Amino acid sequence: MHAPIIERVVWEKIQKKRGTTRKRTKSNGEKNMFSGLLVCADCGSNLFYHFHQGNPNITYFNCSGYNRGSRKICSSTHYIRTDFLEQLVLGEIKRLTKFVMQYENEFANIVMGNSIKAAEQEQQARQKELSSLKTRDKELDVLFERIYEDNVCGKISDDRFAKMSVKYEIEQKEIQIKIKELEIEINATKNKSVTSDMFLRTVRKYTRAKKLTPRMLNELIEKIEVHQSEKIDGKTVQRLTIHYTCVGVIDIPDLDKIPENNVSIHTRQGVDVHYAPCAG
Repeated sequence: MHAPIIERVVWEKIQKKRGTTRKRTKSNGEKNMFSGLLVCADCGSNLFYHFHQGNPNITYFNCSGYNRGSRKICSSTHYIRTDFLEQLVLGEIKRLTKFVMQYENEFANIVMGNSIKAAEQEQQARQKELSSLKTRDKELDVLFERIYEDNVCGKISDDRFAKMSVKYEIEQKEIQIKIKELEIEINATKNKSVTSDMFLRTVRKYTRAKKLTPRMLNELIEKIEVHQSEKIDGKTVQRLTIHYTCVGVIDIPDLDKIPENNVSIHTRQGVDVHYAPCAG
């Protein structure tokens, strides 16, 4: 047996994410490592991968909610160039690893707080879903009694009663299975201690990273919210909110020895776009 390269919890989370997101490809079949990770900060839709028809070397993402014709649900494109995205995400990871190396105790405190907060939010969501399922389970008991009485009184036929009872039975069985699964998950979360060590070990692996890789993205980042670019003090600024795996958004304090991420790009429209981090 060998020590795992990646923590089990992180691996399971990545597999779950991969199972629910569809990798977008260009027309030539090429995939991009950011596919499935980018979401619109305004409408929550996934960002889709494209290439510029006039220059295939330029690839970019934009909001799928903006490209739905009459079913458009987003008012802005949230356009972001892939090369720009790679530079600024690598820059944020470098800042993060620098923070870990220089201020490990402060980093551990932030991560611990984020882990606890994320676990509490997840637990609340499960409890809410569990309560809703239990309410529906009781409603189905009442509905079954009601149609039974209506059948006895002759208000509904035997055929109608049989169809409705089968329908209610199937729904109730599915609900009861889900209730048991949620109760197991809730109890498992209560018994699991939250620690920052797991994320710390993952971050330390990339202290000397010079290039962004799919593996690095999958291990460190859960999702990236892309904000619409905007004019600030005469500059066009692009903001991102990076959600790191298991710990969420990490606000790196303004400390000595932590470099700023001064990334900018000259776009095809002749505009310089500058990056600015955005806290959650």
